[in-house]
Amino acid sequence: PVVQAIQAAGGQIIERLQTTSNALHVRIRRDRLAALANVAGIRSMGRMPSFQLMLKDARPHLGATRVAEELGFTGKGVTVAVIDTGVDYMHSALGGHGDKAKREADEPEVIEAGTFPTAKVVGGWDFVGFFYDANNPANAMPKPDPDPIDDGGHGSHVSGIVASQGNGKVDKGIAPDAKIVALKVFGAGGSTNVTVGAMEWVANHNLYLGKDMPDKVPGTRPTSKIDVINMSLGGGFGGGTLDYEEVVDSLIEHEVTVVASAGNSGPTPFIVGSPSATEKVLSVASSVPPGETALALKVNWTADGAAKEELHDALEGTEWMASLASTGVRTGDLAWYGLACS
Repeated sequence: PVVQAIQAAGGQIIERLQTTSNALHVRIRRDRLAALANVAGIRSMGRMPSFQLMLKDARPHLGATRVAEELGFTGKGVTVAVIDTGVDYMHSALGGHGDKAKREADEPEVIEAGTFPTAKVVGGWDFVGFFYDANNPANAMPKPDPDPIDDGGHGSHVSGIVASQGNGKVDKGIAPDAKIVALKVFGAGGSTNVTVGAMEWVANHNLYLGKDMPDKVPGTRPTSKIDVINMSLGGGFGGGTLDYEEVVDSLIEHEVTVVASAGNSGPTPFIVGSPSATEKVLSVASSVPPGETALALKVNWTADGAAKEELHDALEGTEWMASLASTGVRTGDLAWYGLACS
């Protein structure tokens, strides 16, 4: 009845969630929501978060070599689900054949014979298709297919940092002996809002390990449980959401550690993005290498006849403000209103 009510209001069902939460992911016009407010069986409605890709300098300065040599942690026996743009499982550093011509001739919706899975990329599924973009109305409806080949490059970059086995040109990853599962939630560009569906896929895989359940876990599955979810993605000014907390709690029950990037917006207070700000998500931030620059606000004034100056971390406005790149350096008088609450 709930599905029928949504469809009658002009909505489309994108995903049905049962294991990690009891929910429907719906695409519907905002002015139709009121028609669903009193439908029996709907406990609550909320906007699905929309995320962008995030990745910056990673392996330098992390000390991964020391961890491997002194502690023996190389990722052996661990399977990591990378929720991203897919993974280039043909890349030689990720266990593929490394044939550039075959990669360029690849059809992104079809698994070519003998290419997937590999000893490194042991499973995966494409939840969205090549053209998907959650913020583009023309391509906002996902079109899943079985081939999780990377359409955007980011997922392969992340997977290389996680578990590259190296190939002479590319270094080994942080955990070079780990296995990768490619869960593709981005198209060739743009944003996504189907990350929860990919997290559900992981929970279902562990729940139905050893069982053929294509309706619950479509695509290619690894033979062992998935230990970690990696999401190098997010939305700015993040806060925890009840929906994500419920999903993450369920994943922990299914023995999965959820890791997400804190963001690429610098050391400004309150800038950690979602979903990494969600309770029980392992939020990982990058450090700033020498030579990197940051936005700053320089304040000059005179007090008691003496020149004063302070430098403060600053943050640019996003969608609703002009960027400094477009306006140039801004100067002007400041009015001091006093301190707010301590």
